[in-house]
Amino acid sequence: MDMKHSIAPLPRMTMQAFWEEAKTRALLQMIADDPRMVRVEAELHAGGLPSAIEAFRLKPVPNLIIIETKADRDLLLLELDALAELCEETTKVIVIGDLNDVQLYRTLMARGISDYVIHPFEPADVVRAIAALYADPAQRLVGRVIAVTGAKGGLVFQRWRIISR
Repeated sequence: MDMKHSIAPLPRMTMQAFWEEAKTRALLQMIADDPRMVRVEAELHAGGLPSAIEAFRLKPVPNLIIIETKADRDLLLLELDALAELCEETTKVIVIGDLNDVQLYRTLMARGISDYVIHPFEPADVVRAIAALYADPAQRLVGRVIAVTGAKGGLVFQRWRIISR
């Protein structure tokens, strides 16, 4: 089963992403252009975490913030603390980084970061992470598919042709 097609469309929301490298900007643009993100109002900005902090001092915070960072652990935590002072409790934050460190991941989760994505990643990985943040486990499935097959393909085809006229 292709997991790319199993992700439900996301709800109407705002998202701002802050990137540091051009390759990440390209991946973030692919995420913003994904068909499941059609109801998401997305903006991409250069500058990473320092730019996010400066931007949200002047304007409202979106529902979702995605931040790429190349900072070391101590600077990252210091900057995230500064960003947390500007965010609302309902704001979700995804951090993109290079450090594959379990201790850092646990520290980020304890500080309220929604997810930590490590380079390299596929756009579908981030869309899946966003969908998981906004998924309602109590919500019923949208629909169901019923497939019918027959051993006598010609007979089924003839019946279909008659019905479809």
